[in-house]
Amino acid sequence: MILSPIQFTRVVLLGVVALACVSAASAQDVFEFALQRPFTSNGGAAFFTSVPEGWRSDDMSASASRLELFEDGVALGPAHASHQEIRDAGAGRYSHWSGGLYFSSSDGSDPNANGREYLARVKRLPPGQEDYIAVPPRDPFVLLDRQAIARAVAGGLPADASAALERRPRLVYWYTIDALRADTAFEDIDGRPLMPALQAFAKDAVRFDTAYAASSFTKISTASMFTGLSPARHRVMHGVAPVWPQGGELTFDLDQRFYTLAEFLRDAGFSTFTHPYTIHVRPGDGMLQGFERTDLASSQRAPLAELPERLFAYEHILGVHGPYTPSAEAREALSVPVATHVDPASTDWFSAELSGAALSELRAAYRAEAVDADAQLAQRLEWIREQGLWDDAVVIVTADHGEGFGEHGDTQHTSTLYEEVVRVPLLIRFPEWHRWSQKHGESFRNRVSLIDVYATLVDMLVGDQDALPYALDGASLGPVLDGDERDLLARDVFLRTTFSTRVPGNSERTLLTADALLSGRLKAQIGWRMMSSQLPAQHGYAAGEWFGELYDVTRDSAEREDLAVRRRDELERFAARLRAQHRPLTAVGAAEVETPAAEAVDPAMLEKLRALGYL
Repeated sequence: MILSPIQFTRVVLLGVVALACVSAASAQDVFEFALQRPFTSNGGAAFFTSVPEGWRSDDMSASASRLELFEDGVALGPAHASHQEIRDAGAGRYSHWSGGLYFSSSDGSDPNANGREYLARVKRLPPGQEDYIAVPPRDPFVLLDRQAIARAVAGGLPADASAALERRPRLVYWYTIDALRADTAFEDIDGRPLMPALQAFAKDAVRFDTAYAASSFTKISTASMFTGLSPARHRVMHGVAPVWPQGGELTFDLDQRFYTLAEFLRDAGFSTFTHPYTIHVRPGDGMLQGFERTDLASSQRAPLAELPERLFAYEHILGVHGPYTPSAEAREALSVPVATHVDPASTDWFSAELSGAALSELRAAYRAEAVDADAQLAQRLEWIREQGLWDDAVVIVTADHGEGFGEHGDTQHTSTLYEEVVRVPLLIRFPEWHRWSQKHGESFRNRVSLIDVYATLVDMLVGDQDALPYALDGASLGPVLDGDERDLLARDVFLRTTFSTRVPGNSERTLLTADALLSGRLKAQIGWRMMSSQLPAQHGYAAGEWFGELYDVTRDSAEREDLAVRRRDELERFAARLRAQHRPLTAVGAAEVETPAAEAVDPAMLEKLRALGYL
């Protein structure tokens, strides 16, 4: 058979690609490149050079660094020195950051003129980590038609949804206690409830014992509660603009085209009130769209002087969030002389290695704050009763995330996705006339997410999601309450946290992320793990490392036995599913469309193809 020139070219190209792939697969798991002159002076002994395109930032702790730098074959170091140390001390110190390599020669000489050769060697990341960060879609609404987008922006429920809205509760009240762990919410101290009002409320509500927030960071978690979407879909991240390792468009404010829970309830005839309690949820960042009033005051015993005909009220109290400043009454109730002001984010508490006694003091202060938060909850529940709304109300009590106390080497939250920072209490009371009120006082162990609450309210008011302009990620809790969902692990839960950080001497910030997926018995965590989120002032960056972990949380809820090495195939499968979460919105009832993640491309193979003229 004689091949045409085009066919011959295709065969040659396929052969070259196959040869390159085999060569790359058989090569050592390292990537080497020679530093090319001229180097740019960065002051003192420090010089700068660019690194090959597509190579992401290395680990940020010297002990875990994958980067080695050689001068005439001799290893330099230490790795990941601060820029100021490189400038002042030199002696071969170096650091990689945001597409550049900052380094010094071994003796302080000018590397442009000393005639020495500099070689960088980088160990590749294990499969499942190298390319787990999928570039978010440029526009999450790209698959929706103009009519659906217009509905999302303008609001308004279809006419055929009106009949289902004939019976509505007088009140939908959502109360979020910031940083309240699931175990603390139902903890007993000396045989007495730590939070008696919350435990008493559980007898008049449905309790979900395996509930997850979507993140360990307030803004991301709240955006998921308000949209019913996973973090990879609404794209709200840490609120400092970063340098993104792989390009793509990032979102730090909630897109105005999303159809929020407040907008849905407003269109269902509810007056919508909230209180902008924190910098993470404030006017101007899109988080409050759909709320008509934002003066609901969490500090007052009666949040409203006048009650509208129907009300959706969302309140969020800092509650047990650091710094811990429990009242004297709370300290006395626990009979523990804890400090009156303990900040888990301070240098003394968060960055240092804490003793058992220090952690006990920190936890005691946190528990005392829980006592104060419970007293505030009691006031709100009493207010609902005083207004005569108790039997005609949906009351939701939860937390936006949990809190860590050294279980995995750190305190506070935001920096990890372990169980202690993402498991939260979730209790819902339904109107007495609704069939789900028959389940009040019961506990359910089904794994659920806070993004399911939006879908549950849609189910309750209009029957299904057909009234919405696009499909939610959350699923109604109705099948659980009706006894139709018997598999306790039927639901998958996606989690994400992000953190923007910087290296001293560099004004750019880089966004670092960790994702997690619970599916079946397993939980995978993949991404960038922070060793601490706040170091002393002279080190304005967060030390950390890339990681991939896998746990059987049904028998190892403390996440102590990492199965990643033994079950690498499972970790890679979870990584692929996490990448697939970055996909556009779809119309209700339409087939889900997964955005294919770009495969990790070997730089050496690309160079071979470029040299042969194919790229």
